[in-house]
Amino acid sequence: MNSTEEKGYFECRIDGYKIEGGVELIKNIPTNKALTGLLNSKKRKSMEEDSELQYNNFCVKHNKVKEIVCLTDKEWLCTECVLFGIHQQHKYV
Repeated sequence: MNSTEEKGYFECRIDGYKIEGGVELIKNIPTNKALTGLLNSKKRKSMEEDSELQYNNFCVKHNKVKEIVCLTDKEWLCTECVLFGIHQQHKYV
């Protein structure tokens, strides 16, 4: 038995607010479906953005991560593009 069950109330770790009834009372609180939907939507959007960022930061031609910026063409390049591609004589960061 943990200390919350022994006390007979649930105490918020952030602000110390106490709810009488312990853990069983907390387990029976209904789910806020609007908030759950909003959080799930935000999570999906974040995952889509991460996927798009990874795709845009990946050289399809050489199957490598783009990690160098060509200052001449103002675009991201992989090391193969810099060493062996049309960007050989350009300036990079």
